[in-house]
Amino acid sequence: RAPATTGEPRMSSTEDQLAALTASVEALQKQNDDLEESLRLFYLLIMGMAVLLMQAGFSYLEAGTVRQSNAKSILLKNFGDAFMGALIWWLWGFGVSHTGASGAQYGQFAFNWDNSNGNAIAFFHSFAFAVTSATIVSGGVAERMQLHAYLIYTCVMLGAIYPTLACWCWASSGFIYREGYLDFAGSGVVHLTGGIGALIGAIFLGPRYGRFREKEVNGGFYRE
Repeated sequence: RAPATTGEPRMSSTEDQLAALTASVEALQKQNDDLEESLRLFYLLIMGMAVLLMQAGFSYLEAGTVRQSNAKSILLKNFGDAFMGALIWWLWGFGVSHTGASGAQYGQFAFNWDNSNGNAIAFFHSFAFAVTSATIVSGGVAERMQLHAYLIYTCVMLGAIYPTLACWCWASSGFIYREGYLDFAGSGVVHLTGGIGALIGAIFLGPRYGRFREKEVNGGFYRE
């Protein structure tokens, strides 16, 4: 008759198998998390490229609505939006919109480049939305604003107005975000901000020359 066993080797083998299974589950979970993060960053990158491509659409639209003599000017303004916008957003806007408007947070991204957690892709994605907000105004003030004045406006828009609103509405520290504000595809933060800027600019500058027919009556002019 075979001698009875104590059962300790079987218990040890079971524990080893359980430890190996736990390690496998943890490895699979890590792979799943990495895949999810990669897909998230890929989506942000592709969507950022699609939004930035709107700059070409804005250029075609605005060049087709102005006189031929001003076509180059409006195209240059759209290019200036992207160029100046990227610089201002890197130096100032990104840090404000993502970390809040508190002390040393201003402009920290320019001097402390940190690409952990895909910050570079997040920067590109948010820049595409920011420059879209600024470009909306170019159509509202077409043929009525000089280039240097428009570039100054771009710096103010992307360095102060838009990042502050983005922080309020999208950052977890924003007071509007904490109130439960939900923005769909930038309809408020991007398009409403740009639309209001275009409206104010159009009010201050008035209509384009020759936009309305004018008649002289008693030494003055009025528009038909």
